[in-house]
Amino acid sequence: SFTNYLCDSAWNDKSSEAHKIARQELVETFKSLHDAPPLADGSKIFFLNTVFIEKAVNMYSYPWGGPRCYLKRFARVVCNIDTMDIARIAEEAGIDFRIVVLRRSIGAAVVSASIHRPYGTLVSESRMLIQSWALLRTHLDLLDPGFYAEIEYEELLSNPEESVEKLIQHLNIEPKSSLHQWFLKFLRDSSKSHPVRNRNKWKAEISADQEKFMKDILRYKD
Repeated sequence: SFTNYLCDSAWNDKSSEAHKIARQELVETFKSLHDAPPLADGSKIFFLNTVFIEKAVNMYSYPWGGPRCYLKRFARVVCNIDTMDIARIAEEAGIDFRIVVLRRSIGAAVVSASIHRPYGTLVSESRMLIQSWALLRTHLDLLDPGFYAEIEYEELLSNPEESVEKLIQHLNIEPKSSLHQWFLKFLRDSSKSHPVRNRNKWKAEISADQEKFMKDILRYKD
């Protein structure tokens, strides 16, 4: 129901009613989470970060609009999740909605999306990602700071213990609980299998002219 509301019904060319129906279905789904019994360890936390598309598992990110949006290549720049809208739906359903924002260097994000993966060119991704970040930043500024936490992507791997501590405090996870221990094990293992050796490695993958363009349009400094 979450994916249907965010992308399938939102990009339905034939009917706007489908999106209204999808919204009510999402409210009811959130209410069912509110009324669900606690898990075995006493916790009652549900993660809405992953979406199943056919056989692939993806994370909700910016931009992200699902298959319907990606088929409309020209529209991808507006395929961004309305965080405020989701917060309102969660409030209507009576659940405690928390957001974890995984951030990374804008330069690294652009290189990842344009050179490592064929989402667009370095020019188009530079323009698109900065707009997505500006939109997300605007949404976050409208929320109570207690409802979201920002963590650097690289910090999860460089400092797993500190990152996990920040996560469990933000998500009200009991210290020493099974979920706390799982977070620690997963990030510790990931820090060994995917160590962060050089955060500026992306600069070696672009030319001097490309880096100058990115600096000009993104207005970032070294």
